[in-house]
Amino acid sequence: MKRLDCGTLPSSKFPSARTVPGARIPTLAELFDLVGGEGLPGGGRIRFNIELKGIPARPDLTPPVAKFVELVLGVVRAHGMDKRVQIQSFDHRYLAEVRRLSPGIPIALLIQNTLPDLPAMAAVLKAEVVAPDKDWITAQEVKALHRAGVRVVPWTVNEESDWERLVSIGVDGIITDDPAGLLAFLKKKGLRRSDSTDPCSTPR
Repeated sequence: MKRLDCGTLPSSKFPSARTVPGARIPTLAELFDLVGGEGLPGGGRIRFNIELKGIPARPDLTPPVAKFVELVLGVVRAHGMDKRVQIQSFDHRYLAEVRRLSPGIPIALLIQNTLPDLPAMAAVLKAEVVAPDKDWITAQEVKALHRAGVRVVPWTVNEESDWERLVSIGVDGIITDDPAGLLAFLKKKGLRRSDSTDPCSTPR
């Protein structure tokens, strides 16, 4: 992975992104060192939304669930990031293991497409956040989750029309590939101070 150049080829999905030839994929530890340091402007305030990815039918591609979570939490603890991370996953086995090993770290249930009984699912793992598909979440579901004390943070939302709808139904956050654009939108709507640099979105 460290030998791969991930900055040379442009992507049609992100026409505004600039290429950075020779850029490498950072490890989680390198990411913490790069943008999480107290000495950087705003570094001490940056929070991290870490997604654990795996394919249950291909266990050969990742460490076993318990080992995978143990490795990730080891890096989090080594960098003193326990209070600054949230862990999310579509595979809720990972989240159950995070809850068992580090009950103080918030977890987010990523939900693909369909909307099951979200408050009930969140209650099973005592999840602080549900992160549903942006096209499936409704105002009724948001209200039900709020009544259960659960925050709602849909993914992956890059269009202003979608931002408008989600804000109108009361979501608590938005996962986006365009955090600068979303921040500008929120400031325009009066939902962020014009001088605010606080993170309001999470690049996926």
